[in-house]
Amino acid sequence: MLAEPAQTGRSTNQKTNEFQFNRLEENMKLYYTYVFPAELIKRWLSPEDNGKDVNSTFKRREICLTLFENETYVRYQCYDNAKKFKQAMMRSFPQKIDIGAIYKYDGPQTVNNEAIEKELVFDIDMDAYDKLRTCCEGKTVCNKCWKFVVVGAQIIDATLREDFGFKHIIWVFSGRRGIHCWVSDKRAKKMSFEVRASLSEYINIFSGNEMTDNLLKQNVRSMTHPLIKRARDIINQSFSEILWVDQKLFVKKPELLLKLLEADNNRVGSGLRDFADSILRKYVGKPDSKLQNDMNYQEDCRVLFDEIQRRNEKLLSEIYLYLLYPKIDINVSKSVNHLLKGPFCVHHATQNICVPLRLMDVLTFNPDKAPKVADILAEMTRIIADPCIDPVENGTILIEKKSILDYYSFSSLAPYISIFLDHIAAVERSYAALTSTR
Repeated sequence: MLAEPAQTGRSTNQKTNEFQFNRLEENMKLYYTYVFPAELIKRWLSPEDNGKDVNSTFKRREICLTLFENETYVRYQCYDNAKKFKQAMMRSFPQKIDIGAIYKYDGPQTVNNEAIEKELVFDIDMDAYDKLRTCCEGKTVCNKCWKFVVVGAQIIDATLREDFGFKHIIWVFSGRRGIHCWVSDKRAKKMSFEVRASLSEYINIFSGNEMTDNLLKQNVRSMTHPLIKRARDIINQSFSEILWVDQKLFVKKPELLLKLLEADNNRVGSGLRDFADSILRKYVGKPDSKLQNDMNYQEDCRVLFDEIQRRNEKLLSEIYLYLLYPKIDINVSKSVNHLLKGPFCVHHATQNICVPLRLMDVLTFNPDKAPKVADILAEMTRIIADPCIDPVENGTILIEKKSILDYYSFSSLAPYISIFLDHIAAVERSYAALTSTR
Protein backbone atom coordinates (compact mmCIF):
# COMPACT_ATOMS: atom_id res chain seq x y z
CA MET A 1 0.00 0.00 0.00
CA LEU A 2 1.27 3.46 -0.92
CA ALA A 3 1.92 5.56 2.17
CA GLU A 4 -0.21 8.65 2.59
CA PRO A 5 1.39 11.64 0.85
CA ALA A 6 2.53 14.46 3.06
CA GLN A 7 0.15 17.36 2.66
CA THR A 8 -0.81 20.39 4.69
CA GLY A 9 -4.10 19.19 6.10
CA ARG A 10 -6.21 20.29 3.13
CA SER A 11 -8.90 18.05 1.69
CA THR A 12 -7.77 15.98 -1.28
CA ASN A 13 -10.03 17.85 -3.69
CA GLN A 14 -8.23 21.13 -3.02
CA LYS A 15 -5.04 22.24 -4.73
CA THR A 16 -2.03 21.73 -2.50
CA ASN A 17 -0.28 25.09 -2.79
CA GLU A 18 1.76 24.88 0.40
CA PHE A 19 3.86 22.10 1.84
CA GLN A 20 5.49 21.38 5.16
CA PHE A 21 9.17 21.45 4.29
CA ASN A 22 10.13 18.69 6.72
CA ARG A 23 7.77 16.29 4.91
CA LEU A 24 8.72 17.09 1.32
CA GLU A 25 11.35 14.38 1.42
CA GLU A 26 8.69 11.76 2.10
CA ASN A 27 6.64 12.99 -0.84
CA MET A 28 9.63 12.86 -3.16
CA LYS A 29 10.50 9.32 -2.10
CA LEU A 30 6.99 8.22 -3.02
CA TYR A 31 7.05 10.20 -6.25
CA TYR A 32 10.26 8.58 -7.50
CA THR A 33 9.05 5.14 -6.39
CA TYR A 34 5.55 5.13 -7.85
CA VAL A 35 5.31 7.91 -10.42
CA PHE A 36 8.57 9.10 -11.98
CA PRO A 37 8.71 7.57 -15.51
CA ALA A 38 12.43 6.78 -15.65
CA GLU A 39 12.04 4.41 -18.60
CA LEU A 40 10.38 7.10 -20.71
CA ILE A 41 13.00 9.67 -19.74
CA LYS A 42 15.74 7.25 -20.80
CA ARG A 43 14.04 6.55 -24.14
CA TRP A 44 13.62 10.26 -24.80
CA LEU A 45 17.26 11.05 -24.05
CA SER A 46 18.65 8.16 -26.11
CA PRO A 47 16.25 7.51 -29.01
CA GLU A 48 18.97 5.81 -31.05
CA ASP A 49 19.07 2.87 -28.62
CA ASN A 50 15.99 1.15 -30.06
CA GLY A 51 15.21 -0.30 -26.64
CA LYS A 52 18.72 -1.58 -26.01
CA ASP A 53 21.19 -0.57 -23.32
CA VAL A 54 24.39 -1.71 -25.04
CA ASN A 55 26.54 1.26 -26.04
CA SER A 56 23.72 3.60 -25.05
CA THR A 57 24.49 7.31 -25.03
CA PHE A 58 22.39 7.41 -21.86
CA LYS A 59 25.44 6.07 -20.01
CA ARG A 60 27.28 9.27 -20.92
CA ARG A 61 24.40 11.67 -20.24
CA GLU A 62 24.89 13.99 -17.26
CA ILE A 63 22.12 14.02 -14.68
CA CYS A 64 22.52 16.69 -12.01
CA LEU A 65 20.85 16.25 -8.64
CA THR A 66 20.02 18.77 -5.93
CA LEU A 67 19.65 16.88 -2.66
CA PHE A 68 17.57 17.86 0.35
CA GLU A 69 20.53 17.67 2.72
CA ASN A 70 22.03 21.16 2.72
CA GLU A 71 20.72 21.52 -0.85
CA THR A 72 23.83 19.71 -2.02
CA TYR A 73 24.43 20.09 -5.75
CA VAL A 74 25.68 16.81 -7.27
CA ARG A 75 26.77 17.06 -10.88
CA TYR A 76 28.01 14.54 -13.46
CA GLN A 77 25.83 11.59 -12.43
CA CYS A 78 25.42 8.92 -15.12
CA TYR A 79 23.42 5.69 -15.16
CA ASP A 80 23.76 2.54 -17.24
CA ASN A 81 20.07 2.11 -17.89
CA ALA A 82 16.58 3.19 -16.85
CA LYS A 83 16.42 0.65 -14.01
CA LYS A 84 19.58 1.96 -12.36
CA PHE A 85 18.43 5.52 -12.96
CA LYS A 86 15.14 4.80 -11.19
CA GLN A 87 16.85 3.00 -8.32
CA ALA A 88 19.24 5.89 -7.81
CA MET A 89 16.35 8.37 -7.68
CA MET A 90 14.55 6.17 -5.14
CA ARG A 91 17.68 6.10 -2.96
CA SER A 92 18.62 9.77 -3.17
CA PHE A 93 15.10 11.25 -3.80
CA PRO A 94 16.54 14.61 -4.98
CA GLN A 95 14.44 17.71 -4.61
CA LYS A 96 15.44 18.70 -8.15
CA ILE A 97 16.80 17.00 -11.28
CA ASP A 98 18.51 18.82 -14.14
CA ILE A 99 19.53 17.28 -17.44
CA GLY A 100 22.87 18.01 -19.02
CA ALA A 101 24.86 16.97 -22.07
CA ILE A 102 26.13 13.71 -23.50
CA TYR A 103 29.87 13.46 -22.87
CA LYS A 104 32.54 11.95 -25.08
CA TYR A 105 33.61 9.28 -22.60
CA ASP A 106 31.91 7.33 -19.85
CA GLY A 107 31.97 9.23 -16.57
CA PRO A 108 31.79 12.99 -17.32
CA GLN A 109 34.35 13.67 -14.56
CA THR A 110 36.99 11.79 -16.54
CA VAL A 111 40.04 13.94 -17.23
CA ASN A 112 39.88 15.70 -20.61
CA ASN A 113 36.28 14.63 -21.11
CA GLU A 114 34.04 17.06 -22.98
CA ALA A 115 30.34 17.62 -23.64
CA ILE A 116 29.69 16.72 -27.26
CA GLU A 117 25.96 16.86 -27.85
CA LYS A 118 22.61 17.78 -26.40
CA GLU A 119 19.14 18.73 -27.53
CA LEU A 120 18.76 22.34 -28.63
CA VAL A 121 16.95 24.20 -25.83
CA PHE A 122 15.32 27.56 -25.24
CA ASP A 123 14.15 29.06 -21.97
CA ILE A 124 11.25 31.53 -21.78
CA ASP A 125 10.95 32.95 -18.29
CA MET A 126 8.35 35.31 -16.88
CA ASP A 127 11.16 37.44 -15.42
CA ALA A 128 11.55 38.98 -18.87
CA TYR A 129 7.98 40.28 -18.70
CA ASP A 130 7.88 41.58 -15.14
CA LYS A 131 7.90 45.20 -16.30
CA LEU A 132 4.87 44.50 -18.48
CA ARG A 133 2.76 42.51 -16.02
CA THR A 134 0.10 44.34 -14.03
CA CYS A 135 -1.98 41.29 -13.05
CA CYS A 136 0.75 39.61 -10.96
CA GLU A 137 4.12 40.37 -9.47
CA GLY A 138 7.06 38.51 -8.03
CA LYS A 139 6.89 34.73 -8.28
CA THR A 140 3.17 34.52 -8.95
CA VAL A 141 1.70 33.75 -12.36
CA CYS A 142 -1.85 33.53 -13.70
CA ASN A 143 -3.70 32.82 -16.94
CA LYS A 144 -3.38 36.43 -18.03
CA CYS A 145 0.38 36.77 -17.76
CA TRP A 146 0.87 33.22 -19.09
CA LYS A 147 -0.21 34.67 -22.44
CA PHE A 148 3.19 36.41 -22.68
CA VAL A 149 4.77 32.94 -22.60
CA VAL A 150 2.28 31.67 -25.17
CA VAL A 151 3.22 34.33 -27.72
CA GLY A 152 6.93 33.65 -27.15
CA ALA A 153 6.42 29.93 -27.62
CA GLN A 154 4.42 30.46 -30.81
CA ILE A 155 7.17 32.61 -32.33
CA ILE A 156 10.03 30.29 -31.38
CA ASP A 157 8.17 27.15 -32.44
CA ALA A 158 7.28 28.61 -35.84
CA THR A 159 10.84 29.84 -36.38
CA LEU A 160 12.38 26.47 -35.56
CA ARG A 161 10.00 24.61 -37.85
CA GLU A 162 9.73 27.02 -40.78
CA ASP A 163 13.22 28.51 -40.90
CA PHE A 164 15.26 25.50 -39.78
CA GLY A 165 13.04 22.53 -40.58
CA PHE A 166 13.04 20.99 -37.12
CA LYS A 167 10.17 18.58 -36.49
CA HIS A 168 10.54 17.08 -33.03
CA ILE A 169 9.86 19.91 -30.59
CA ILE A 170 8.40 19.50 -27.14
CA TRP A 171 7.66 22.19 -24.58
CA VAL A 172 8.09 21.58 -20.86
CA PHE A 173 6.52 23.67 -18.10
CA SER A 174 9.35 24.91 -15.89
CA GLY A 175 7.31 24.31 -12.74
CA ARG A 176 6.69 27.92 -11.82
CA ARG A 177 6.88 30.89 -14.19
CA GLY A 178 8.18 29.75 -17.51
CA ILE A 179 8.60 27.12 -20.16
CA HIS A 180 11.45 25.25 -21.80
CA CYS A 181 11.69 24.25 -25.43
CA TRP A 182 13.52 20.99 -26.26
CA VAL A 183 14.37 20.17 -29.89
CA SER A 184 15.07 16.45 -30.23
CA ASP A 185 15.93 16.22 -33.93
CA LYS A 186 19.23 14.42 -34.44
CA ARG A 187 20.89 17.30 -36.26
CA ALA A 188 19.85 19.62 -33.44
CA LYS A 189 21.60 17.41 -30.89
CA LYS A 190 24.73 17.25 -33.05
CA MET A 191 25.08 21.00 -33.55
CA SER A 192 28.38 22.57 -32.50
CA PHE A 193 28.67 25.54 -30.18
CA GLU A 194 29.25 27.84 -33.16
CA VAL A 195 26.12 26.67 -34.95
CA ARG A 196 24.03 26.93 -31.78
CA ALA A 197 25.35 30.43 -31.20
CA SER A 198 24.49 31.51 -34.76
CA LEU A 199 21.00 30.04 -34.53
CA SER A 200 20.39 31.65 -31.14
CA GLU A 201 21.58 35.03 -32.40
CA TYR A 202 19.29 34.69 -35.41
CA ILE A 203 16.26 34.20 -33.15
CA ASN A 204 17.33 36.86 -30.63
CA ILE A 205 16.52 40.26 -32.14
CA PHE A 206 17.62 42.38 -29.18
CA SER A 207 21.01 43.78 -28.32
CA GLY A 208 20.23 44.79 -24.73
CA ASN A 209 19.30 42.97 -21.54
CA GLU A 210 16.63 45.11 -19.91
CA MET A 211 13.30 45.57 -21.65
CA THR A 212 13.44 49.36 -21.59
CA ASP A 213 17.05 49.34 -22.75
CA ASN A 214 16.61 46.67 -25.43
CA LEU A 215 17.68 47.87 -28.83
CA LEU A 216 16.57 46.12 -31.95
CA LYS A 217 19.54 44.92 -33.94
CA GLN A 218 20.22 47.09 -36.95
CA ASN A 219 19.49 44.28 -39.41
CA VAL A 220 16.05 43.89 -37.83
CA ARG A 221 14.94 47.50 -38.13
CA SER A 222 14.13 47.13 -41.83
CA MET A 223 11.18 44.91 -40.77
CA THR A 224 11.37 43.05 -44.10
CA HIS A 225 12.87 39.76 -42.93
CA PRO A 226 10.43 36.79 -42.90
CA LEU A 227 11.29 36.15 -39.24
CA ILE A 228 10.09 39.64 -38.32
CA LYS A 229 7.02 39.55 -40.54
CA ARG A 230 5.94 36.22 -39.07
CA ALA A 231 6.55 37.40 -35.50
CA ARG A 232 4.58 40.58 -36.20
CA ASP A 233 1.63 38.53 -37.49
CA ILE A 234 1.68 36.29 -34.40
CA ILE A 235 1.91 39.24 -32.02
CA ASN A 236 -0.85 41.09 -33.85
CA GLN A 237 -3.29 38.28 -33.01
CA SER A 238 -2.83 38.79 -29.25
CA PHE A 239 -1.51 42.34 -28.78
CA SER A 240 -4.78 44.06 -27.90
CA GLU A 241 -6.06 41.17 -25.78
CA ILE A 242 -2.89 40.97 -23.68
CA LEU A 243 -1.86 44.61 -23.37
CA TRP A 244 -5.14 46.52 -23.65
CA VAL A 245 -7.68 44.15 -22.11
CA ASP A 246 -5.79 41.86 -19.70
CA GLN A 247 -2.93 44.05 -18.50
CA LYS A 248 -4.33 47.55 -19.18
CA LEU A 249 -0.64 48.28 -19.65
CA PHE A 250 -0.80 51.67 -21.31
CA VAL A 251 -3.10 53.02 -18.61
CA LYS A 252 -1.33 51.51 -15.61
CA LYS A 253 2.16 52.08 -16.99
CA PRO A 254 1.76 54.76 -19.66
CA GLU A 255 5.42 55.70 -19.39
CA LEU A 256 6.38 52.53 -21.27
CA LEU A 257 4.56 53.54 -24.43
CA LEU A 258 5.32 57.25 -24.06
CA LYS A 259 9.02 56.50 -23.75
CA LEU A 260 8.97 54.50 -26.99
CA LEU A 261 7.12 57.30 -28.76
CA GLU A 262 9.42 59.96 -27.32
CA ALA A 263 12.47 58.11 -28.57
CA ASP A 264 11.04 58.28 -32.07
CA ASN A 265 9.97 61.93 -32.10
CA ASN A 266 12.39 62.71 -34.92
CA ARG A 267 10.71 60.16 -37.14
CA VAL A 268 7.03 60.68 -36.38
CA GLY A 269 6.75 64.20 -35.04
CA SER A 270 6.51 65.37 -31.47
CA GLY A 271 2.74 65.60 -31.63
CA LEU A 272 2.23 61.82 -31.46
CA ARG A 273 3.53 61.51 -27.91
CA ASP A 274 1.26 64.33 -26.76
CA PHE A 275 -1.66 62.76 -28.59
CA ALA A 276 -1.04 59.43 -26.83
CA ASP A 277 -0.66 61.16 -23.47
CA SER A 278 -3.98 62.99 -23.87
CA ILE A 279 -5.81 59.73 -24.59
CA LEU A 280 -4.22 57.63 -21.86
CA ARG A 281 -4.57 60.32 -19.19
CA LYS A 282 -8.38 59.97 -19.35
CA TYR A 283 -8.19 56.43 -18.00
CA VAL A 284 -5.29 56.55 -15.56
CA GLY A 285 -6.45 55.56 -12.08
CA LYS A 286 -9.70 53.96 -13.17
CA PRO A 287 -10.34 50.52 -11.62
CA ASP A 288 -10.13 47.43 -13.79
CA SER A 289 -13.83 46.70 -13.30
CA LYS A 290 -14.77 49.93 -15.06
CA LEU A 291 -12.18 49.67 -17.83
CA GLN A 292 -13.14 46.08 -18.59
CA ASN A 293 -16.50 47.06 -20.07
CA ASP A 294 -15.69 50.62 -21.09
CA MET A 295 -16.24 50.74 -24.85
CA ASN A 296 -14.73 54.24 -25.01
CA TYR A 297 -11.48 52.82 -23.58
CA GLN A 298 -11.38 50.08 -26.20
CA GLU A 299 -12.12 52.52 -28.99
CA ASP A 300 -9.54 55.06 -27.82
CA CYS A 301 -6.86 52.35 -27.70
CA ARG A 302 -7.74 51.39 -31.25
CA VAL A 303 -7.66 55.01 -32.41
CA LEU A 304 -4.27 55.56 -30.78
CA PHE A 305 -2.61 52.58 -32.42
CA ASP A 306 -4.28 53.26 -35.76
CA GLU A 307 -2.72 56.73 -35.61
CA ILE A 308 0.72 55.29 -34.81
CA GLN A 309 0.36 52.95 -37.77
CA ARG A 310 -0.80 55.76 -40.05
CA ARG A 311 2.17 57.93 -39.22
CA ASN A 312 4.82 55.23 -39.15
CA GLU A 313 3.99 51.54 -39.59
CA LYS A 314 7.60 50.59 -38.91
CA LEU A 315 7.36 52.25 -35.49
CA LEU A 316 4.23 50.23 -34.69
CA SER A 317 6.08 47.04 -35.63
CA GLU A 318 8.95 48.02 -33.36
CA ILE A 319 6.55 48.61 -30.47
CA TYR A 320 5.02 45.18 -31.05
CA LEU A 321 8.45 43.55 -31.02
CA TYR A 322 9.72 45.51 -28.02
CA LEU A 323 6.78 44.41 -25.93
CA LEU A 324 5.89 40.86 -26.99
CA TYR A 325 8.76 39.29 -28.92
CA PRO A 326 10.33 36.58 -26.69
CA LYS A 327 13.38 37.69 -24.76
CA ILE A 328 15.52 34.58 -24.43
CA ASP A 329 18.73 33.92 -22.52
CA ILE A 330 20.86 32.97 -25.52
CA ASN A 331 23.55 31.50 -23.26
CA VAL A 332 21.09 28.72 -22.38
CA SER A 333 20.74 27.88 -26.06
CA LYS A 334 24.38 28.32 -27.05
CA SER A 335 25.89 26.05 -24.44
CA VAL A 336 25.90 22.28 -24.91
CA ASN A 337 26.40 21.59 -21.21
CA HIS A 338 23.81 23.98 -19.81
CA LEU A 339 21.57 22.25 -17.24
CA LEU A 340 17.79 22.37 -17.58
CA LYS A 341 14.81 20.62 -16.02
CA GLY A 342 13.21 18.03 -18.29
CA PRO A 343 9.79 16.36 -18.41
CA PHE A 344 8.45 15.03 -15.09
CA CYS A 345 11.18 16.65 -13.04
CA VAL A 346 9.83 18.59 -10.07
CA HIS A 347 10.22 22.27 -9.26
CA HIS A 348 11.79 22.23 -5.82
CA ALA A 349 10.00 25.35 -4.54
CA THR A 350 6.46 24.86 -5.89
CA GLN A 351 6.42 21.05 -6.06
CA ASN A 352 4.81 21.42 -9.47
CA ILE A 353 5.61 18.62 -11.88
CA CYS A 354 7.30 19.83 -15.06
CA VAL A 355 4.83 18.38 -17.53
CA PRO A 356 5.51 18.09 -21.29
CA LEU A 357 3.28 20.03 -23.68
CA ARG A 358 2.69 20.38 -27.38
CA LEU A 359 2.40 23.92 -28.69
CA MET A 360 -1.39 23.58 -28.82
CA ASP A 361 -1.32 22.60 -25.14
CA VAL A 362 0.82 25.62 -24.22
CA LEU A 363 -1.96 27.86 -25.52
CA THR A 364 -4.53 26.43 -23.10
CA PHE A 365 -2.27 25.46 -20.19
CA ASN A 366 -3.11 26.94 -16.79
CA PRO A 367 0.06 27.13 -14.64
CA ASP A 368 -2.07 27.60 -11.53
CA LYS A 369 -3.56 24.14 -12.09
CA ALA A 370 -0.32 22.33 -12.88
CA PRO A 371 -0.05 18.85 -11.32
CA LYS A 372 1.60 18.88 -7.91
CA VAL A 373 3.46 15.99 -6.33
CA ALA A 374 1.14 15.66 -3.31
CA ASP A 375 -1.98 15.80 -5.48
CA ILE A 376 -0.70 13.04 -7.77
CA LEU A 377 0.32 10.93 -4.78
CA ALA A 378 -3.15 11.35 -3.28
CA GLU A 379 -4.61 10.11 -6.57
CA MET A 380 -2.19 7.20 -6.62
CA THR A 381 -3.19 6.21 -3.08
CA ARG A 382 -6.81 5.93 -4.13
CA ILE A 383 -5.98 4.16 -7.39
CA ILE A 384 -3.77 1.48 -5.81
CA ALA A 385 -6.31 0.89 -3.03
CA ASP A 386 -9.24 0.61 -5.45
CA PRO A 387 -10.22 -3.08 -5.75
CA CYS A 388 -12.07 -2.28 -8.98
CA ILE A 389 -8.84 -1.37 -10.75
CA ASP A 390 -6.74 -4.25 -11.96
CA PRO A 391 -3.61 -2.53 -13.24
CA VAL A 392 -2.43 -5.68 -14.98
CA GLU A 393 -5.49 -5.68 -17.23
CA ASN A 394 -6.55 -2.06 -17.35
CA GLY A 395 -3.53 0.00 -16.39
CA THR A 396 -1.10 -1.36 -18.96
CA ILE A 397 0.38 0.94 -21.58
CA LEU A 398 1.76 -0.80 -24.64
CA ILE A 399 5.12 0.54 -25.76
CA GLU A 400 6.43 -1.22 -28.86
CA LYS A 401 4.77 -4.49 -27.80
CA LYS A 402 6.23 -4.24 -24.32
CA SER A 403 3.88 -3.93 -21.36
CA ILE A 404 4.80 -1.69 -18.48
CA LEU A 405 2.69 -1.27 -15.37
CA ASP A 406 1.75 2.38 -15.00
CA TYR A 407 -0.61 3.29 -12.20
CA TYR A 408 -0.23 6.88 -13.25
CA SER A 409 -2.17 6.07 -16.44
CA PHE A 410 -5.24 6.45 -14.21
CA SER A 411 -4.09 9.74 -12.72
CA SER A 412 -4.26 13.32 -13.97
CA LEU A 413 -0.75 12.82 -15.37
CA ALA A 414 -2.19 10.50 -18.03
CA PRO A 415 -2.59 13.15 -20.78
CA TYR A 416 0.97 14.36 -20.24
CA ILE A 417 2.29 10.81 -20.38
CA SER A 418 0.43 10.40 -23.67
CA ILE A 419 1.95 13.59 -25.08
CA PHE A 420 5.42 12.44 -24.05
CA LEU A 421 4.93 8.95 -25.52
CA ASP A 422 3.83 10.40 -28.85
CA HIS A 423 6.89 12.66 -28.94
CA ILE A 424 9.26 9.82 -28.03
CA ALA A 425 7.77 7.49 -30.65
CA ALA A 426 8.14 10.14 -33.37
CA VAL A 427 11.76 10.83 -32.44
CA GLU A 428 12.58 7.10 -32.35
CA ARG A 429 11.03 6.65 -35.81
CA SER A 430 13.09 9.50 -37.18
CA TYR A 431 16.31 7.98 -35.80
CA ALA A 432 15.39 4.57 -37.20
CA ALA A 433 14.69 6.10 -40.62
CA LEU A 434 18.08 7.84 -40.64
CA THR A 435 19.79 4.58 -39.73
CA SER A 436 18.02 2.59 -42.45
CA THR A 437 19.08 5.06 -45.17
CA ARG A 438 22.78 4.72 -44.40
